[in-house]
Amino acid sequence: MRKNYQREPDIITDNIKAFILGCFKEDEDENLKKQKHSAKKIYDRLVAEKKFIGAYSTIRATVRSLRAERTVPPQSSIPLSYAPGEAVQIDWGEATVQLRLPAFNHYSGVIRQLGSNKSYEEFLIALMKMELDSRMDSSQKRKIRTATFPYMKTIDELDCSCFEHLTEAFIHELASCDFVSKRQNIVMIGNPGTGKSHLSIAIGVKVCTQGMNVKFYTAANLSNELIEAQEYKKLIKIEKQLSKIDLLIIDELSYLTFNRHQSELLFKVVADRAERRSVIVSTNLKFSDWITMFENTTMVTALIDRLTFRSHVLNMNSDHPYRAEHSNKVFSA
Repeated sequence: MRKNYQREPDIITDNIKAFILGCFKEDEDENLKKQKHSAKKIYDRLVAEKKFIGAYSTIRATVRSLRAERTVPPQSSIPLSYAPGEAVQIDWGEATVQLRLPAFNHYSGVIRQLGSNKSYEEFLIALMKMELDSRMDSSQKRKIRTATFPYMKTIDELDCSCFEHLTEAFIHELASCDFVSKRQNIVMIGNPGTGKSHLSIAIGVKVCTQGMNVKFYTAANLSNELIEAQEYKKLIKIEKQLSKIDLLIIDELSYLTFNRHQSELLFKVVADRAERRSVIVSTNLKFSDWITMFENTTMVTALIDRLTFRSHVLNMNSDHPYRAEHSNKVFSA
C-alpha cells in the first residue's frame, strides 16, 4: 500500500529566527573581521541548544536570507547646507575603516588649516593629499626597514670633500637613482674606511624613498643565507625573492674567501641580475686580486664581466680614510 507523505510544516519559527539573529549580534559585539557563526555553526548550535530537528539546508537558506536583509551599504554624507567643519555629519570611524583611509581621522586639523570659507572640493583634496602623504611615508619606512641596513646613513650626512676621486656633483647624480632605472651597477673599490659602506647605504636609502625595493647584505651573510637555503630546500624561493629586488647591495666583498660551492651560488645571484636589476658591490681588492677570494678563476672573470658591464666603477682609495677623518672630528669636538 502506497504511503501518503505530507509536507512537513514550516519549522522556522520566530524563536529560531531570533536565535539566528542573536548569533549575528554576538559576532558584531566581538568585532570579528571574519564571521564566527557560519550557517553550519548556527545549525549545530540549534540542534544542541534548541533541539532543532529540521534539515541543515533549511537553516542555510534562512541564514542567507537574514544576512541579506541585514546587509545595508554604509552611507556617509556631508550636508551641503553647512560649510566644512560647521556640521560634518559622518561616521568617520566607520568610514575610515571601511575605505582604509586612516589619515582621514585627522580631518579636524585640515578644517583648522583651511578655515570655514573653503569649498568642499578644497576640503576633500586636502584630506586626500594628507592620506597620500601618510601612505608614502609609511611605504618609505617599510622599505627602509625591510632593506635590513646595518645602520642609517643619508646623502646629506656625507662629507663629499673626503672623497679624493669623486666629485660632489657625481655623488648627487648617483643619488638621483637613475642608474637603477637604467639597470646599471656600481662597483666601489678602495682601501678600508674610505666611506664605501656609508655611500652604498645612503644611496640605498635614497632608492627606498623613491618607492623601490632594496636589500643589503655583506658578502658573507649573503653566502651563508644561500647555503642555508639550499640545505633546507628553499634556494629557489630565495633566488626568486632576490631577483625581484630593484637594488641589491653586497658589502665587504673581500674580507673572506669562498669555496667553489659558495662562489657558484654568489655568481648565479649576480648573473641572474645582469641587465635586469642593479647591484652595488663594495670591496677592498682591485679586480686582479679577486682570484684570491674565489677558487674558480674562470668564474671570477665572468663575474667581473657581468658586474662591470653597464656600470660605474668608483675609485674610493684615499690617503686620508673617510672613517678616520670623521673619527678625529668627533674626538676633537
